[in-house]
Amino acid sequence: MDEEQRKAYDVVRLEAIRKGVPEHTAASLALYYVAGVEPGGFLTAVLSNDLSESLGRADEENRVHLFETVSFIYNRLAGLSWGSADKMKCWPMARKAWSTQEMVKYFSQEG
Repeated sequence: MDEEQRKAYDVVRLEAIRKGVPEHTAASLALYYVAGVEPGGFLTAVLSNDLSESLGRADEENRVHLFETVSFIYNRLAGLSWGSADKMKCWPMARKAWSTQEMVKYFSQEG
């Protein structure tokens, strides 16, 4: 990650944590969103909108905070980045249309 991506990663991760997403999940979510790094099984299921798979793959902390994680994704992430497996496959290319400066600016606003 370059310096701009690192800043965007930090902003997204900290905003997710502030909204109640567990720290380890927030880190993985920020990597996916900013750098296009494929997340683990639980987060892939959540981002793909697969509730039963999400619950089956969640560790105890993610089970407790599933509502907060889904709320953060729904309210703060671009709709092109989640909702189906196909959208997840396209996100690494689609996110390039959105500069890291725009990400930082967006996540620096109250949400």
